[in-house]
Amino acid sequence: MDTPLLYEKDAKDTLVKMYVEKYQFYRIDRPCFLKTIPNGRMECWKIFEGGFDIWNDQTNRFEESTSIGAYPATTNSLLFRIKEKLFCINVKLRLTAISTKTFKNFYPATVQIDDRIANKINALENIAIESFFFENELNTSVLDSWLRPLFEKEEINSFIYKLIQIITTENIQTVSELSQKIGVNSKTIHRRTKMHFNLSPKELLSLFRFERTSAFLKSSFANQLTDALNFGYHDQPHFAHEAKRITGYSPRTLFNQMKLSTHDLILFEING
Repeated sequence: MDTPLLYEKDAKDTLVKMYVEKYQFYRIDRPCFLKTIPNGRMECWKIFEGGFDIWNDQTNRFEESTSIGAYPATTNSLLFRIKEKLFCINVKLRLTAISTKTFKNFYPATVQIDDRIANKINALENIAIESFFFENELNTSVLDSWLRPLFEKEEINSFIYKLIQIITTENIQTVSELSQKIGVNSKTIHRRTKMHFNLSPKELLSLFRFERTSAFLKSSFANQLTDALNFGYHDQPHFAHEAKRITGYSPRTLFNQMKLSTHDLILFEING
């Protein structure tokens, strides 16, 4: 197999899909590097075979991942190294998961593996690849049932849940619009977002606007770049500037390197 294969499917269970955006199953059987595009998502994984290393900026080296774990949403790109092969289920969480006890302290802009969260995932009923993956399809019913215990007894922070729902589902362009939608003043919005996300409201809106735009443009970038204007960018140079600021790449380079079906992961090198 020359390139990684990625199988994706959305969560379906009413409770689970409040917190889980989609399931991703990676099948990789040769060395490669993967790089994330910052998108405000938290993720957790379970490795069935092989493994991966995560680059740690603080130690300036790759560090081996645990077989079960999670990493926080971040405004920085993350670099992963697959040495040989990898069979792994990755759970892409909605930012609403931060409103639960399990993930409430899981939004610092640093990569820190939290053993407590890994232990909660590890405590779930054991699951095998054969249980949820068959004929190139993911069985979301099995995966939903597997993860449901993580969320069944959670108490939601209603303010944070409402804030995140608005930011991630509506085309809000300014902090003033956000304040009016939630019904609190701009100072309160700023204080709460800094406390929970370590980001200003403007930074949070910018991150999710770019994520929505990237998802939309990925399928046919050459013909749809002007559609970035529909997401609130002033013009194409404005979008290009945001792409460079958030990802380090120009839009054309960025979309050319998104070789997998997802819009937030770059396959930028495969070793022969």
